[in-house]
Amino acid sequence: MEVVTRIYEATVSDPVALLFARIITGWFAAALFVAWVPGLSSTRAGSRFVPITPNILATLGVLGTFTGILIGLLDFNVDNIDDSVPLLLVGLKIAFSTSIVGMSAAIVFRSLQTIAPTQTSCRSDALTSAYNAVDGSHHRNRDVPRFRLLSAISESPFMAQRRSSALCQLPSAFPTFVRPEHSEIPPV
Repeated sequence: MEVVTRIYEATVSDPVALLFARIITGWFAAALFVAWVPGLSSTRAGSRFVPITPNILATLGVLGTFTGILIGLLDFNVDNIDDSVPLLLVGLKIAFSTSIVGMSAAIVFRSLQTIAPTQTSCRSDALTSAYNAVDGSHHRNRDVPRFRLLSAISESPFMAQRRSSALCQLPSAFPTFVRPEHSEIPPV
């Protein structure tokens, strides 16, 4: 616990590291708010904001790393190494503290998404049962071609993020697409 306290003190004692920590913490808090407040995560902006959050948090930490290294190297003088090393170490302290804050926030956010799924995150078992219902049924309704439903389920990860709320609603919509006499459709 002493190490965590020292990392916290190093982060808040430097204005640059504190700025990055505040930006990372602000993004983290905003993403939590959007993800778990009913209605916000299903908006167009919310459905895009939440999925990119772990990557943005980690990227902000890496940006802080490069900023800290740059700050340490700005006043580094190869002709006077003894006086330059303390300045380099200050920059490295910024670099590593911002990386730790960014990576930690990304890990915690991903863990929270796994433990307490948001409204926009679909359960994989519901999608699997929906896929099996379409694939296993003899789909006769030509108004909604079978290949369009299957492609909506198995689309690329980028497109899946954009349509996550629609995908969550697919399993409940299948009974209207499949003839009622097919009993293999599992209840959702």
